[in-house]
Amino acid sequence: MRRAVVVASAVAISWLPGLLGAQESGPLVVTPNGELPLRSAPPGLFSGRGGEIGAVEPGQSYIVLQRKAVPSIFGTQEWLKVQQISPEAGTAGWAFSGVGGDMQNFSVQPADKLQFMGPTK
Repeated sequence: MRRAVVVASAVAISWLPGLLGAQESGPLVVTPNGELPLRSAPPGLFSGRGGEIGAVEPGQSYIVLQRKAVPSIFGTQEWLKVQQISPEAGTAGWAFSGVGGDMQNFSVQPADKLQFMGPTK
């Protein structure tokens, strides 16, 4: 019985990324369309968004480390956990991407900029 539960859990976990719409096309590199606050956490169900820890700057490239959809009364907000791509990579944090799955605040860049990424902090 225990083996069946483990196998069922493994199958469910392997299907989870597809069910959540995860992209398997490789890393996503974005450039902000304007200056945006960088936050320690996206909004939660019962909590506000995290404190401001910096900013993402237009003209800089960032790698997307994680994506999170947050339901709100205005529609589903998309938040991206990003980190600057540079030899001295900055702090990773969360930035608001847009509503309804659209990336209104970022432009997608070719992933070949990843060769310049330094160590994560």
